[in-house]
Amino acid sequence: MSPTAIVLLLSAAGFHAGWNLLGKQRNPSPSTFLLAHTAGMLLLAVPVLPLYGLLLRQIPGDVWWLLVVTGAFQALYYAALASAYAAGDLSVAYPLARATPALLITGASILLGRGKHIGWACIAGVILIVAGCFLLPMRRFGELRLRNYWNRCCLLAALAAIGTAGYTLIDDAALRRLRALPERGFDVLSAPLIYVLAEAATSSLCLGAYVLGRQGDRAQLVRAASDQKTSALLMGASIFLAYGLVLISFAYVRDVSYAAAFRQVSILLGVAVAAARMDEPVSPPRWTGAVMAFTGLVLVAVG
Repeated sequence: MSPTAIVLLLSAAGFHAGWNLLGKQRNPSPSTFLLAHTAGMLLLAVPVLPLYGLLLRQIPGDVWWLLVVTGAFQALYYAALASAYAAGDLSVAYPLARATPALLITGASILLGRGKHIGWACIAGVILIVAGCFLLPMRRFGELRLRNYWNRCCLLAALAAIGTAGYTLIDDAALRRLRALPERGFDVLSAPLIYVLAEAATSSLCLGAYVLGRQGDRAQLVRAASDQKTSALLMGASIFLAYGLVLISFAYVRDVSYAAAFRQVSILLGVAVAAARMDEPVSPPRWTGAVMAFTGLVLVAVG
């Protein structure tokens, strides 16, 4: 990985851990996350539309179809993650939702014929990241039992991970397509910025359809819009700063697997924040898992 990619992904990890802490603290629900995501989209539109708004008309039809699908995957991610936070600890749900996509994306890259770009150090790093995160739900060593994972919090975190893997793979393919069209005005900066704005719109529409289709979520949305405007703006800004930096980093890595794995440095931040700000117990298995994940990140960075 290039130094540019590492700096971009480290910055993204900090913003990502921050908005997840806010989401956990502010009555997590799909409605809360919809409000934050939509607020972030509007904030992003202020600088991006005047600069690159005309490029929306240059996006090919096949990329618009990818945007619809990736919006559905992002809606799945937000709805499942919010529900996982409502059901369990941040120090369990966050690492599981973050680490599992690294394994899914690496496997998908190999199946799609891109395995030649993935070194053995990267593969070993991904395995360590995932193995470390599976230690996190344990309070004591020797508790590797199905019931520690077969619960609402872990299953919803796994569902969020599927959403993450889906939109990451689609976003990589869509951005490759846009960057291959310099004659239409797309480059390393304009392509991810206009893409993430278009993606934000489809994600809000898909998540909005889910929320508005459920009576309880509709009521929560009204309350959140009244009581959580400031936190929604902070969450939304951090969401798009984090993912915008990730999308830009795709241009500086050999394979999206490297970016998907290395950005999991936010796992370490999430565990530390949960201990410091949420008073969640951080047991020896959780710290061991965090160290394993960090070692895996180093292998990915040098791989």
